[in-house]
Amino acid sequence: MRTTAFLNQDGRRAVESAIAEAEKRTAAEIVCAVAAESGRYDRAESLVGLGCAIVGLSLVHVWAGGAAQWGAAPVPLGWQAIAVALGFVLGSVVASYVHGLRRLFVSAREMAEETGRAAAAVFAQRRLGSTRQQAGLLLYVSLFERRAVVLADDGARAVLGQAGVDALRDQMVAGLREGRRAETLTAAVRSAAERLAPRLPPVPKNPNELPNQVLLFDPRP
Repeated sequence: MRTTAFLNQDGRRAVESAIAEAEKRTAAEIVCAVAAESGRYDRAESLVGLGCAIVGLSLVHVWAGGAAQWGAAPVPLGWQAIAVALGFVLGSVVASYVHGLRRLFVSAREMAEETGRAAAAVFAQRRLGSTRQQAGLLLYVSLFERRAVVLADDGARAVLGQAGVDALRDQMVAGLREGRRAETLTAAVRSAAERLAPRLPPVPKNPNELPNQVLLFDPRP
């Protein structure tokens, strides 16, 4: 699924409006990001390609009448090589588009690692660790992996604690599991603001240091 299909224009506007309202109540800078996927998963695509290569080689032997028959000529090496190459390429391409097939060959641990790595990259690239109050907060959703990650800078983490960060993540996962998309992100933004505002109130002039736009990554950060 593309990120624009997951979160349409009206949904993005609702989330961005929630961020703007939340940042009036707290000095924290909240950023929401949605990625189609977080990892490349070449190994999984190669495994599907290998399986298709084996099937292709088998089909060539069947088509040739089988080398096990008396007097049958062996399948030419060139045909075998073509079958293997075409099978591998076809399988790899299909796996790159059919996410359900590719997901069969990716472990939960690998998806968790790739999602965490991608979220950390977004956090660094978008300078969430460089706000004046050290209160950057990233709410990150990755569609292929069906995972959410919440990252907080030192100031925000001191208020939320690891338990608070985990609670926001679990809140997002529960909402997305129920099929609520924009509503899940807006609710997470508001929950974050409620927890941060008492100890990180808005500072005088309270500049908006980071854009409120939802970050969309197709396919990955």
